[in-house]
Amino acid sequence: MADFDKDSMQCCLVCNTKIGLSARNSIHIFDESYTISKKRLVDVISSVLGTDISHDSVHSPIICKKCFKQFSEADELRNKVTKLKTDLCNSYKKTIEVHKLCDIFQNEEYNDHDYTDNTESQNILTEVKCYIKLD
Repeated sequence: MADFDKDSMQCCLVCNTKIGLSARNSIHIFDESYTISKKRLVDVISSVLGTDISHDSVHSPIICKKCFKQFSEADELRNKVTKLKTDLCNSYKKTIEVHKLCDIFQNEEYNDHDYTDNTESQNILTEVKCYIKLD
């Protein structure tokens, strides 16, 4: 690492590593820095750390590349978890709807002649109605 003047050295907000102010080694959290998911870096940092981040509340306005990568990864994983939860909830809702339909079909009232005339075909029809494909 090149020698920096005392004024050009700061520490990472998160891990306290001394880093220079060059764009190569540090990221200013209040600049228009974004994560891969297009969220403002300062918002992601606030969310992950569970605290409000403002110019007045931080001891350093920069983070190192390593911490930036970790915040980006945390943001990406949060997005994946959100998508997984959504997919699972949608699948569950579809399954519930299928079971509601099955209950409706199984609880339909039949006339007496339906039971006596064609009992075997009714059972097959009920089974077929309960197997609705979920995407």
